[in-house]
Amino acid sequence: DVASNGNIWGGTANKIIDAAGAQSSVAVTAQAISTATFTPNFANYINFSITLSSACPCTLANPSGAYNGLAGFIEVIQDGSGSRTITTYGSTWKFSGGTKPTLSTTASAKDVLPFFCDSSTFCMVGAIQTAFQ
Repeated sequence: DVASNGNIWGGTANKIIDAAGAQSSVAVTAQAISTATFTPNFANYINFSITLSSACPCTLANPSGAYNGLAGFIEVIQDGSGSRTITTYGSTWKFSGGTKPTLSTTASAKDVLPFFCDSSTFCMVGAIQTAFQ
């Protein structure tokens, strides 16, 4: 039985992962932010893209479904107005030296936050890559 993306993300037992499933399971998934809080759900995707909006300043809440060995990235895109921020991060997100990243604020700029989780409550965010356009 070949695993679906949901099976791969959720860690379903007794499934075979084929090349197409392996590739599509790590594809970037665009997530809409309609409120000021965004909660990643790693049972539904691993790498994701969020576009900040007028609902910001925003919160990147603790993810659900994090596990030891999970690695991926968060692409953060400024909307057409720019100057949007993420000011609050859930306690699961950890930063080198405790310093939260500073996002680009130029309209339509893209930043990348790489992360690695060593448990469901400890996800380390690597050095931010900023201002891709």
